Amino acid sequence: MNKSNFKNLIKFFAISIIVVAGLFVFSQSAKAATYTFTQSSWTGGATSITAVHPTNQTGWTYASTTDSNIATSTAGQLTLKATAASATQTDDGTTASGFNLAGSAMSSTAVVGTGAGASIKLAT
Repeated sequence: MNKSNFKNLIKFFAISIIVVAGLFVFSQSAKAATYTFTQSSWTGGATSITAVHPTNQTGWTYASTTDSNIATSTAGQLTLKATAASATQTDDGTTASGFNLAGSAMSSTAVVGTGAGASIKLAT
């Protein structure tokens, strides 16, 4: 190896060391943190405000909801609103369309007839 190639090799290693050292010295590191927020009640009702650290880390009393089936009108409570529903039962079967649906409690009624001609009457 001649003197010129040796000098170029030394320059290459010197520049490489400077670049690598610069990466460590001037690099940005990611930082993370864990925060705990405590919901003390819902007395504040519904809000679109977002809790922030550290201001709202404790004592947060609001509920953030966009679901129209959740009521916040009673201080300190979140409740599901009543929803109207209906079911049509057409036979004496044990499926969702039948009067003898498994798990149904019919202590005051009785199924009369079979198939599509079945009906329910009050037990006497």
